[in-house]
Amino acid sequence: MNGGFVSNFARHYPESDPGKIMGYYNAGDLPIYDHLAQRFCICDRWFCSVPGSTWPNRLYALTGQADGSKDNKPLPIYSKISFIRHLEERGVSWRWYSHDFQTLRCVDEKYRTGYDQNFFRVEANSRKAKF
Repeated sequence: MNGGFVSNFARHYPESDPGKIMGYYNAGDLPIYDHLAQRFCICDRWFCSVPGSTWPNRLYALTGQADGSKDNKPLPIYSKISFIRHLEERGVSWRWYSHDFQTLRCVDEKYRTGYDQNFFRVEANSRKAKF
């Protein structure tokens, strides 16, 4: 299942502590996330509908469906309507903070280009304490 993900992880990280799987952090451990969580909706390592690969779960989180995606094979460009679009259509402002590429741009074609005023890198803004 899942292309050997667990076996591969165990082989590359043999010293991992299984007890940390269900661990947690408190506000003092992650002050930036605490700051954001007090003011906004944040998602960090959420767990969704598919007990499997990353992309089907990202699709579920953004659109409520996996669009037939079952694994992490090369990414197609999806054309689904995201919850962000529903918010925007109802006049709700939004910002997208991420540490790498903006997943939303791959999922909802409305946000493929433009909207640069809504997309931010977490690292750059956390150093400036600007959210």
